[in-house]
Amino acid sequence: MEQKQDTSHRGQLTRQALIEAGCLLFGQKGFHLTSTRELANAAGANQALIGFHFGGKEGLYSAVLDYVEAQLSARLMPSKDTLHGLKTAEGTPEERTICALAIGEMIDNLVDVLIEPELETWVCVILQEQQENSTAHERVFENFVAPHFACLLDLVTRLHPDSSETDNRLTTTILIGQVLAFRPARSLILKHMKWETIGPEQARAIKDAVRRNVTLPLVSRKE
Repeated sequence: MEQKQDTSHRGQLTRQALIEAGCLLFGQKGFHLTSTRELANAAGANQALIGFHFGGKEGLYSAVLDYVEAQLSARLMPSKDTLHGLKTAEGTPEERTICALAIGEMIDNLVDVLIEPELETWVCVILQEQQENSTAHERVFENFVAPHFACLLDLVTRLHPDSSETDNRLTTTILIGQVLAFRPARSLILKHMKWETIGPEQARAIKDAVRRNVTLPLVSRKE
């Protein structure tokens, strides 16, 4: 029994090592340009174990996406307290205040996810997938991208129920786009801002600027 548990533990460690190797390599090179040999070498595992644990490279890629989506989703949504407060305040004057709070939380969360070095490999997997025409493209949108856009769209629509759906979708897209620019254009932005890096002080400045540019006009805009 003890030997069986030890074997199972080693298998779990190998599986996780392959997933972490997949996060790194798929994020750097994409699915098509990453070989199973590279994945196995990065994980320190036998190449055959990719087939054993995942059924092949496609299965490993799917497991990597599951892992990344779960890790990032937990960090992007508003807090449970905010969402609960929004539910209980629906239809009351307090609803607008809580909507603004929730939007601010999502802005802060997105900034943190995009600039934290520890999360870079996870973010790169999602961004790399958006550039590829793989079979997982639609799945990433439906399972990860769409729910976060939908949450923001709901908040924007609650603030401006009389605006058209197109206007509210554009507002949501612009809000997210202002933050997303800090990942692919990071080096250019650092030069422009005369920053050596994006640390806590710079992150706070980014969050405040996005709130000023989008959130405050959104909340104060008259229909």
